[in-house]
Amino acid sequence: MKKYDCAASALVWTILAGAAGICLGAPLNLEGYLGVIFAIAVAAWHIVKAIEEKDSSSGNSGADSL
Repeated sequence: MKKYDCAASALVWTILAGAAGICLGAPLNLEGYLGVIFAIAVAAWHIVKAIEEKDSSSGNSGADSL
């Protein structure tokens, strides 16, 4: 997968997670909070995944690079 495809995918999934959080949080009066929490969680997952893929492609494990 190309670098830009991954970035576009991360953006789309983050927006979808935020929208889902808004929809799920509406009955609980937590629209903004839940949307932001879901969006941050998905964005963080994509960042961690990108770091792990970079480490695995360079042949280093996470502990070795520290």
